[in-house]
Amino acid sequence: MGKTNERTLRMRNEFMELHYSGLSIPEIAEKFGLSTTSVYGSLNLIAEANGVTRESLLQRIHKEHAPFERAQSIPLKAMDSETFNLHCDLAIAEIDKLIGEMKEIIAEDKKLLGEA
Repeated sequence: MGKTNERTLRMRNEFMELHYSGLSIPEIAEKFGLSTTSVYGSLNLIAEANGVTRESLLQRIHKEHAPFERAQSIPLKAMDSETFNLHCDLAIAEIDKLIGEMKEIIAEDKKLLGEA
């Protein structure tokens, strides 16, 4: 077996942290400038070194929220106050509509339960 590439060694050392933070195997490969084949080829060694199964490393851990750095990469569009107010008014109208629908459902449930 040939000499292991420095990037591969770094990836093996950091894989679990990146995996548990929610990165996929292709994302980990890209981070280290490796092919996905190289990363998949290292999974058995990573699993054995960390006392987990190879299958568990193939499962994607889902994050609750998008990473901050990804959110920063999305450019924001400038919005004038009139457009902002329009969006707020539309949101408030939708919320009022939902509240009205919820009140109707609660009233119907109370009738069915004999509470009205």
